Amino acid sequence: MSIFVSNHEIVITGRFGRPGALVLGRIFSLWDILAYGAGIGLGFVLDRLAARFISAEQPTPHSPS
Repeated sequence: MSIFVSNHEIVITGRFGRPGALVLGRIFSLWDILAYGAGIGLGFVLDRLAARFISAEQPTPHSPS
């Protein structure tokens, strides 16, 4: 008999509480994976646009002649 609790048991036990259900969900859904992917993609695009906007506003240093 092991004194350690397996990670699987912790996840299953924690999943049925309110915090666990909000973070992990109660079921596996491919729609969740698609939503996560869309959110990551949108965040990436917004980050690139913000970086481009910020770098366009900053003046470039001039080298001495």
